[in-house]
Amino acid sequence: MIMRLISIVAMTPGRLIGRDGRLPWHVPEDLRFFKRTTTGHAVIMGRKTYESMNRPLPNRRNIVITRQPSYMPQVRHTESADDTAAATPPVVKSTLDVVGSLDAAIELCRARKEPDAFIIGGAQIYSAAMDRVDEMIITKIEGDYEGDTFFPEWPAEEWVDAGPVDPAFPAATRYVRRAGAKG
Repeated sequence: MIMRLISIVAMTPGRLIGRDGRLPWHVPEDLRFFKRTTTGHAVIMGRKTYESMNRPLPNRRNIVITRQPSYMPQVRHTESADDTAAATPPVVKSTLDVVGSLDAAIELCRARKEPDAFIIGGAQIYSAAMDRVDEMIITKIEGDYEGDTFFPEWPAEEWVDAGPVDPAFPAATRYVRRAGAKG
């Protein structure tokens, strides 16, 4: 089975994705789209992204990448109303694994026969994965926001705009890598 590696991100036209370790905006429709899209799949993130959430994402296999060999994530066990009111039934229990590299995260997903694995941040992980992802799902956030974290630039000639991912949420566009362009 071939696993698709997909970056999923919300960003402004200037590629802004964060401020002080958090999203600079609150767009409930994007949060619901993210949840629908990633539920039941593996999500790969850096340590700082995990710590900004302070808990594994429900109904997903969470993989945290860190260079700290003794890192033990603190897990907050609370459920919000949004977590229990899923639009789709839970597919998998939440799991949390800690690995030392993007390669290790990808190998773990392959060993588990994941059909899709989502890169969910932060900027260093997006950058490290850029030459390896098969697709990008980008939500365009309109508005004037300030921040300190940006999605990496990518060679536009290597990507094809495949249109909206979900007709119910046209702000999210799927980009697929042109054949033979993968790094």
